[in-house]
Amino acid sequence: MTITLYRCYWPSVYKYLKPLELEKSVEETFGYVLSLNLPKNHVNVISRMLPVGAVIEIVDQDQNKQGPELDEILRTYGLGDD
Repeated sequence: MTITLYRCYWPSVYKYLKPLELEKSVEETFGYVLSLNLPKNHVNVISRMLPVGAVIEIVDQDQNKQGPELDEILRTYGLGDD
């Protein structure tokens, strides 16, 4: 999963991740925003430890995959894999 949060909250998240040696999970950092690619259990802990509004987005890559319905629609328009 990818969790995106405001960078000002990184110190508390880093303290949580340091003993787990997951601090190298930084996916992307841009301006005031930081994205981390972490297992779901760590994403849940981090989102609970930060105040409301600190977490911008949580994306589960497994749930973002195209479903069979979308594949069928794309095939109908000649856009999907045959």
